[in-house]
Amino acid sequence: MGFTSEQAREAGKKSSRKGIQDKVSARVIEAMDGFFLEQLTVEKLAEVWEQLTPSEKMRFTLQAMPYYKPKLGSVDLNTTSGDDVVSVWKSWTPEQRLEILGVTNE
Repeated sequence: MGFTSEQAREAGKKSSRKGIQDKVSARVIEAMDGFFLEQLTVEKLAEVWEQLTPSEKMRFTLQAMPYYKPKLGSVDLNTTSGDDVVSVWKSWTPEQRLEILGVTNE
């Protein structure tokens, strides 16, 4: 007779084995790292960049951006706790807004 789901869960908690490492994936990652480090130099990238059309440059930039900077999550201004951000902002004078933003009138 096999394990019940509860027995399997308990046995898994007690196990010291972390799992078998995927040797093929590790080798592929190492090979790709070596290839990119050798082939993608700053000079080569600059040469390729100069050959791209403006639309290709834009497409590349848009596609590469998620790997450069993570996407920001959306902000919900309709919060149920605290003050309503928009009404607080509207209650300030233009001078107060500039001061909060760190803008000086010099």
